[in-house]
Amino acid sequence: MTINYSRSLVNQSLIIKRCAHELQTARYQYHDFLSIGIVEGGSCIANIDKVRHIKKNTLVIIPSQLVHWCQPIDIVNWRYTMLYIASMHLKISLIHQ
Repeated sequence: MTINYSRSLVNQSLIIKRCAHELQTARYQYHDFLSIGIVEGGSCIANIDKVRHIKKNTLVIIPSQLVHWCQPIDIVNWRYTMLYIASMHLKISLIHQ
């Protein structure tokens, strides 16, 4: 069972979360980040604006401040990677383009 976090050394506006075989609480939550993830193994039931069955190789995008929850179905095969991008960083990047 593992959860690893990596942060951008430059401005802390990017976080990568890698999770494998870890049962997390299926509680409502939100983040101050745009969340972009891929389910790499197993599947889950998630409430991201509605209840969904999310399977392996599915790309998930969760807007900042959206209340959601997720619960793996098969913890043995459960694996995902999530990229969190700070909302403030996104706004600044879009302005400079």
